[in-house]
Amino acid sequence: DKYQPNYITSAIDSNRPTAQEKVYATKMMLAVFVIFAVTIGAFGQHKHKEMCSMENAREVQKIWSLVWSAEDANQRITMASAVFSDLFKHNPAAKGLFDGVNAADLTSNKFRAHCVRVVNGLDTCIHLLTDPSVLDEHLEHLHDQHHAREGVKAEHFKLIAASFGRVMPQISSCYHPEAWTHCFNRIAAGIVGDLD
Repeated sequence: DKYQPNYITSAIDSNRPTAQEKVYATKMMLAVFVIFAVTIGAFGQHKHKEMCSMENAREVQKIWSLVWSAEDANQRITMASAVFSDLFKHNPAAKGLFDGVNAADLTSNKFRAHCVRVVNGLDTCIHLLTDPSVLDEHLEHLHDQHHAREGVKAEHFKLIAASFGRVMPQISSCYHPEAWTHCFNRIAAGIVGDLD
């Protein structure tokens, strides 16, 4: 099916990676997992704020502007769908949280639209990384929205962080895992707040 999400889309995958590039990508993904595990496990929200420096924030914004450009809506749909496809592949039970948006059919327009809405929300947060006080207000709003949804837990944000960590290196040639991890965790910690 042409809408089935791939981790490396045809729009992005005009040149197949060499064996050396695949080894490098594997090492980078391993580094991302280690960074995620250490960062999420060891630090609270305050520490996340400190670790997502202005330099890291600008780097993430630069990477993101190349990945989530307004020029190609199909690329956005494919990328957002790839993140959720990865999430469900590694955590099938998470699908139940998205029954209301037809997660049973990952190719449905309803589900694909939801994927884009979620990643558009991340897009807003990424653009606010360089304005921490406004970001904090926005994250509090997102926290309240997620707190009101039955079944949403802090653990789910770790799972989607890992999915982004697996997908981003495949779609961005300038992916910076340390900056991405610090700033993604800053955003996730703000949304999670006091969720179980």
